[in-house]
Amino acid sequence: RLEILCALGMILWGVWVGNPWWQIFTLAMAYTWMRQVAPEWLWGWSVGLVGLLQLATVIWNRQLILRIVMALLSTFVWLIITVAFVLGNWQTTGVIIYSLLTLLQTSIYIDNLTVWQWRHNGYNHE
Repeated sequence: RLEILCALGMILWGVWVGNPWWQIFTLAMAYTWMRQVAPEWLWGWSVGLVGLLQLATVIWNRQLILRIVMALLSTFVWLIITVAFVLGNWQTTGVIIYSLLTLLQTSIYIDNLTVWQWRHNGYNHE
C-alpha cells in the first residue's frame, strides 16, 4: 500500500535528518529556513514520529478515521517541508520531490476520505 510506503519514507527521512552522527542542514542552502525554525534533530524526530504513527495506524489499527487523520497530518508535514525548501532555495530539485510527496500523501488522504464517505453512506467498494 502507498500509505505504508509513505510512512516508511517519513521514518527514513526522520532517521536520516535526526541522527547524531552527521549534520544535514548545514550542507545546503535549501535547509536555511528549517535551520532557523528548529534544530535538525527536532525536525528529524518529529517527522519520523509522524511516520511511525502513520505506519502503526495502517498496520495495527484498521480504524479508517484514524488513517484519515494521519494521512492529513502527513500531508501537512510534507507541505511544510516543501514550503521550507521553497523558502530556503526555490531552485533546488527538493522542491519538486517534496511537492510530489505532498501530492502523493494528499491522494492517500482523499482516497481514505472517499472510502469513509462511501461506508458512511452505505456503500462498500472493497
